[in-house]
Amino acid sequence: MSSVANAGTIQEGPPFDVAWQTIDGLKVRYAAGGSGGERIVLFSPWPESIFAFAPVWDGLVRQFGVLAIDLPGFGRSQGRDDLFTPRTMGDFMVKAIEAFGLRSTHAVGLDVGAPSLLFASLSRPELFRSLIVGAGAATYPLDVEGTLKWMIRSGAVASFERS
Repeated sequence: MSSVANAGTIQEGPPFDVAWQTIDGLKVRYAAGGSGGERIVLFSPWPESIFAFAPVWDGLVRQFGVLAIDLPGFGRSQGRDDLFTPRTMGDFMVKAIEAFGLRSTHAVGLDVGAPSLLFASLSRPELFRSLIVGAGAATYPLDVEGTLKWMIRSGAVASFERS
């Protein structure tokens, strides 16, 4: 992990380098590290990206082989409209795991990844040793783009908070 001193403060850089792989015709961003015998696959939560896992990355890669994937349409990965259902995103997760040649992984699917990961495990149970599913992680301030950025800045979110 790199750090940069700036006016008396230390700002930490990302704990991993990102790379790109084409999976199912989409340019998908991922990060990989570690070399342990057990493999963990982390799928990005919405509206975050694989950088939501930055706080735990160093600890994980000390013990495990870790692969983090920005799901299509999230983070910096290309998206496609037909993938925005839990079942079709689950099919994509299977393709992603196969694209990296993995078998018997521990998989983490937070937020939108949770139901998708459940569908993936139902269709291909032999790819998974365990699943962790649940609510999404978030950092503040949010680093978002596109429609979500517009929604947040438009005040629509604030009106829901007052209700």
